[in-house]
Amino acid sequence: MNVSHWKSIWNYGWRVGLTIALLWVVLREVDLVVLWQRVADTNWLVLVGFLLMEVMLSWLSGWRWALLAVKQPSWQDIRDFYTATMLGQFYNLFMPSSMGGDLIKWTSLTHLQISKSKLVFTVLLDRLMGMFGLISWGFVGVVIAKIWQVASVPDAVMWLFTGLFIGMLGLFGFIYSPVQFADIPLLRRINILLRIESYLAAHKQAFLQSFGLGLVIQVVWLVILYMLAIEVGFSTGVWQFMVLQPVVSAVTALPISFAGFGATEAGFLYFYQQLGESPTTIITLTTLLGVCRIAIGLLGWLTGMLHKNR
Repeated sequence: MNVSHWKSIWNYGWRVGLTIALLWVVLREVDLVVLWQRVADTNWLVLVGFLLMEVMLSWLSGWRWALLAVKQPSWQDIRDFYTATMLGQFYNLFMPSSMGGDLIKWTSLTHLQISKSKLVFTVLLDRLMGMFGLISWGFVGVVIAKIWQVASVPDAVMWLFTGLFIGMLGLFGFIYSPVQFADIPLLRRINILLRIESYLAAHKQAFLQSFGLGLVIQVVWLVILYMLAIEVGFSTGVWQFMVLQPVVSAVTALPISFAGFGATEAGFLYFYQQLGESPTTIITLTTLLGVCRIAIGLLGWLTGMLHKNR
């Protein structure tokens, strides 16, 4: 085997090892018999509703991506991008982090009259829109918590979201300002920046529309996740949850474990245990999230197969 093969084995190997190690450390905190009973006692209608909402969010995510890749996308275009998004959910089960499928989901759209470079670029831009939605709601939650004292927010979290929000506004300001990269001597030589600027200049309306969808997707995700948390016995207040969860989501999305397992459990346990939630309640929630992640991944595979055989 050549060096690239060994490198690939190493990259997968250390993430699998870290996933197993994190799960081992986390599961030592709970009684597995009690955990199983708590999971089994969950209302299955709540889980079905959660899955249906996740499918709807995947549709909205596909629509957001289509807005960035296709000028005035038709319903057929949106359906194609939704299918690719669902396939991404399936690929997530075999990739680093809980969003690793984004790296290859675009390959299911190569039949469209869109260049590969544009598909890859819009995948990254779509992920950026998702992060902007997360940053925006995190900042709003921090502001509300500080002004009305509805939740205790660490200063580090407040400054983190404030800095990210200011950076996001700065990017929006640059995109919609008359200043161009070509006007800056140091940047005009960087062709990739000029290409990005040219794309954004031609898709300013789509940029705003996808940002709006990103806001909707994030707030719906936070709401349904909180409802699932309440179902398993969380006592954390809604505003405390809305403030903290964007931080938890950002941490658990880091590509340090296989399919996000282990990192999700460790992240939730670290943050929510500080709010007084019991380890068993927290791991019950993450276990259900893991079950739903596998279920939505299998639905993604089924969606892709049905679309392929259509």
